[in-house]
Amino acid sequence: MRVRSYITWFDEVEFIGREITFTEPFPSTWRLEQKLREHERFASEDDVKSGLDCEAQAVFVCSRVAGQVPQEAIVKIRLQIPWIGTVNEPPHTRAKQAKSDWTFFAKRELEALSILKHNNCSSSPALLGWKREEQDAHMWVPGGYMLCILMERLRGVNPEPYYWGCKMDREERDELRAAFKKAYLECVACGVVHGDCAIRNLVWDRELQKCYLVDFEIFYRPSKRLGKWQDIDYIEWNLAECSDGDLHDMSTWKL
Repeated sequence: MRVRSYITWFDEVEFIGREITFTEPFPSTWRLEQKLREHERFASEDDVKSGLDCEAQAVFVCSRVAGQVPQEAIVKIRLQIPWIGTVNEPPHTRAKQAKSDWTFFAKRELEALSILKHNNCSSSPALLGWKREEQDAHMWVPGGYMLCILMERLRGVNPEPYYWGCKMDREERDELRAAFKKAYLECVACGVVHGDCAIRNLVWDRELQKCYLVDFEIFYRPSKRLGKWQDIDYIEWNLAECSDGDLHDMSTWKL
């Protein structure tokens, strides 16, 4: 069962200003400057034992302290958190929940970014580094995993809050759809079919007429069945609607 904890897992007093040193694929050190967002997968002991994850994630803007890489980047931190009902247990009790292995989704995201980086994809954030650490005795699950993924900071904004409102007109929506199709097909050509179809997983830079796909926790390798473009993909990604029209005729859609 998934419930909300209403807990801030990534306290800014603890995380802002923290420095993280990466060694893969080359050495660099970064300082966390700003938390952009966080979310959780909060689960019970029974849920975890049945295969669900109990994890919090946060995305930070970071600045370079050392290393031959860009001045700014993004760090996504994935952190094991305690089961429902155990948050207030003493650290030595929470430590019994510690997992050394990453979650399935963490592994998949890192795999997708690695494939896209290897193929020089320009429509996804470039993977700059990654690091796995164990949580210390003062963290949520002492001995549990903490995975840090360092990525390129993309220009642009997430279009979800603006797409269907008066802030984005039809002309810009048409531009975004055209740019999205190019980005989607480039990712497929580079070996990754994004599996979490939602406008929240897009970044839009109107000035450059460039769309990016992000958050590759769910992805597939292209095949005869997967990755072939269909206009209905616009609907699946929340870039068009077809409440009363013909799914095979875009002229009947809300664009």
